Amino acid sequence: MAEGGLSEPRRRSVQCASSKGLHRIAYLEWGDPRNRDVLVCVHGLLRSARDFEPLARELSSHFRIACPDLAGRGDSDRLPDAALYAMPQYLVDMVTLIARLDTESVNWLGTSLGGLVGMALAAQAGTPVKKLVLNDIGPVIPRAALERIGAYAGNAPAFASFGEAEQYLREIAAPFGPHSEAQWRFLTENWVRREPEGTWRPHYDPRIGDTFRANLPEKDMELWPIYDAVRCPTLVIHGAQRAHAAQRRADRHRARVPAARRYAMKRWLIVLAATLSVPAAAQSTLDAVRAKGYLQCGISTGIAGFSAPDSKGVWRGIDVDMCRAVAAAVFGDATKVRYTALTTQQRFTALQSGEVDLLARNSTWTISRDTSLGLNFVGVNYYDGQGFMVPKKLNVKSAKQLNGATICVQPGTTTELNLADYFRANRMSFKPVVIEKLEEVLNAYFNGRCDVFTTDQSGLVALRATRAPKPDDHIILPELISKEPLGPAVRHGDDRWFDIVKWSLFAMIEAEELGLTSKNIDEQAKSPNPTIQRFVGASGDIGKMMSLDNRWAYHIVKQVGNYAESFDANLKPLGFERGLNRLWNQGGLLYVPPIR
Repeated sequence: MAEGGLSEPRRRSVQCASSKGLHRIAYLEWGDPRNRDVLVCVHGLLRSARDFEPLARELSSHFRIACPDLAGRGDSDRLPDAALYAMPQYLVDMVTLIARLDTESVNWLGTSLGGLVGMALAAQAGTPVKKLVLNDIGPVIPRAALERIGAYAGNAPAFASFGEAEQYLREIAAPFGPHSEAQWRFLTENWVRREPEGTWRPHYDPRIGDTFRANLPEKDMELWPIYDAVRCPTLVIHGAQRAHAAQRRADRHRARVPAARRYAMKRWLIVLAATLSVPAAAQSTLDAVRAKGYLQCGISTGIAGFSAPDSKGVWRGIDVDMCRAVAAAVFGDATKVRYTALTTQQRFTALQSGEVDLLARNSTWTISRDTSLGLNFVGVNYYDGQGFMVPKKLNVKSAKQLNGATICVQPGTTTELNLADYFRANRMSFKPVVIEKLEEVLNAYFNGRCDVFTTDQSGLVALRATRAPKPDDHIILPELISKEPLGPAVRHGDDRWFDIVKWSLFAMIEAEELGLTSKNIDEQAKSPNPTIQRFVGASGDIGKMMSLDNRWAYHIVKQVGNYAESFDANLKPLGFERGLNRLWNQGGLLYVPPIR
């Protein structure tokens, strides 16, 4: 399952006025445009709207999200007079943007300068800001911090390569804290653009730095009158890397804020705080897993055949076997796993934040996830596609007959996007019934609230077999309307862990091709076949290359089984056919590099 279609950004702009004429403010918009719960996210001094992409994708099923490029940044127009790069103009532009959004109130998340703009707007009488999150900013700003920014604002050189630009950004943005390689790359991509002559330059008006330096205060900037005028629930987020003086100011700040106001924030602010947190990267995932003595694996809340508890509460499924395989490789013991059941909305945040070490939860490998969510998909453990299930009594034989149907669908997946694309391409209409929790969406379908239920075909087969009151009363239509390669994922930035999880999956597939099973591997280990000798660790140092025991693959097959054993034990009883998930030499798509 993949991200919702409404989690893809729409590029918009709005005309704004200044004392020197009109200019265009560009913004990205995510989520349902009909949603009245609007979240405005505004970037820092020299950044752009794209900084919020990972967050916006995660929250787009809850909010309509607008992320503007402030004037002179990103895709917004540069102002004719550099003196206009100041708070009065930013406020005018943002009020105009909110009017364009046609909403009476907004939630505001601002980083650094974006937080100051939000604070100033929230302090106004009749403000549209109903909840405020200030990230890396507060009512006291040390002059030393402003001087440090002023030293490089607008002074960046032209870079001969993207790599040079990234290295420069790493130096000036070191106070951002620890980041993975992918996160630094993402920050750089949002900061520079390539010029026609081939050089790379920051994507903002360098005159912003001139205005900034011209207005540096003589001492720490204290904005208590503005902050004290804010009456809406407010959350202030600071990173851990702050000077002691700044910490004392934060304590003073806390003391001035009434408890009722501090704790009035709703659940969505907790979600924002968790999502904005950057996990510590000092310790590798392998070291962390070994230190605690078990693998924390993220799985579904219950999809039979993939990850679901049996009658004794034991988790089983091909995704569960993936977790067990990694534990067998790392510890030589497939039982050293703990499971975290995650909804479609929770899964990626849980992995990004470090709550789980591995996500093995029937998730679709897509380019947006692979490049912008800080994730790496290690491979495919089930080739799938989106389909439709309908009651047999409707006498529908093809998805082409679903014009005007009411369709149940879960948010936070590409299911919504695929559904809309398919119906638009076939000039048909439908009425969506969007429900987050699997149990609730199934109840809606089985109770007749909708005509159709759509998800990955694997899910349809499993859910019909295990959740339908009368499975024979429902049919799965023949059409597959998308490609859904499902596979486990790990965090960006830890290549050793990526290798371990990837080759644990490959070992199960390679074992099937070699004819190695949990029942015969001890006997086969005596074979003189050099390929098998390497596989079981009798020759070579493949395990040591990954900081594992050389018998890592042997432990996987002995304790978990090969891919066919996992498929036959978990999916075949539910009526699944191997299909595309046969080995490459049997007409399927499963093909892995050799273990040598």
